Amino acid sequence: MESQKHQELCKKVFRRIVPAELKEASIYAQSLSLPEYHAPQPINGFIPDILIYKNNSSEIIIGEAKTESDIDNKHTINQFEAFLLHSVLFKRFVIYYEVESILTSQLRHLFFKAKLNRNLRHMKNVLINGEAF
Repeated sequence: MESQKHQELCKKVFRRIVPAELKEASIYAQSLSLPEYHAPQPINGFIPDILIYKNNSSEIIIGEAKTESDIDNKHTINQFEAFLLHSVLFKRFVIYYEVESILTSQLRHLFFKAKLNRNLRHMKNVLINGEAF
């Protein structure tokens, strides 16, 4: 079961990305208990909190909420890598992460380390609390 804090962060990322992306988009959201949105399909074994396909699925936007208990665990890194590896299939992609502000630098460090270890590209398309990575 997801924590209340995770639910709040999911709603925040949903409000941040969905209004700007509604036109001609398919929206999936598993963590919001909104009946009009279906759960996303897994991406390389990981289910994003929010998934938006645009322009006949040539663009993808992933929204993720991370709480203090998510930071610095293997699942978060593996999920991040899986999403970035999947991104090469799309003309345009963005991953939005919403975290408590005190965790922003910790998440940046974690992702930077993953980028170096796995030679991952496209980091400029990763946003944490609305700011480019």
